[in-house]
This record gives sequence, structure tokens and C-alpha cells, in this order.
Amino acid sequence: MDQDNRIKDNKQTCIQSGGRMIKVAIPLFFIQYHIYIHCLRDRSQPRQLKERARRWLVKLTGKVFLFYLAACIFLPFILFGLYLIKSWLGIDLFSEYHLSDFLPFLKTIQEH
Repeated sequence: MDQDNRIKDNKQTCIQSGGRMIKVAIPLFFIQYHIYIHCLRDRSQPRQLKERARRWLVKLTGKVFLFYLAACIFLPFILFGLYLIKSWLGIDLFSEYHLSDFLPFLKTIQEH
């Protein structure tokens, strides 16, 4: 009886501290064995510092990836828009070469 109360107290303590308790019963003939596993987070200071540094690194990596993705998506449109403005103003950087020589669909855009 006293052991059951200790198990209940341990379970309450485990649940109150944000953990989980796993209970496994193994019946063997006339004896039954119980295995209790308490699963709690490690709240020690060095572990928290490592977790904080890891979260910061993950956030930084995500931001760099999103910036790279946005640059890959928007930079061609921006450069193409600048090219169209340059063509509309009549500025010729290379007099022998034009982008419309390499991309035929630009000839129809420039005619309008």
C-alpha cells in the first residue's frame, strides 16, 4: 500500500513538472513486474544555452534561405524590368548586341 502511494506521488510530481510517466506491467506466472519510466526535459543551464544557440542558428538559417529564395524569384524580374526601361529610354550599352537577339519573344514586347 505504501508503495502504491509513492508511485502515485511520483506520478503527480512527474506530471506537475511537465513530464510523462510510462507504466509497463509484465505478468510472469504468479508474479507481476511493473516498470515505471519518468520522461522529463533536461532543465540544466548548459543544456538551455545549447538549445537557445541551436534555435538561433535554425532561425538564422531559415532567414538566409528565405532571402536567397526571394532573391532567386524577384531578381530576374527586377533585372528584366530595368532592361525594359533601358530599352524604352533608348540607352544602348552594347551597340552590336541586344537581348532580343537571344530571346525572340522580346521583339514582340519592344514593338508595342
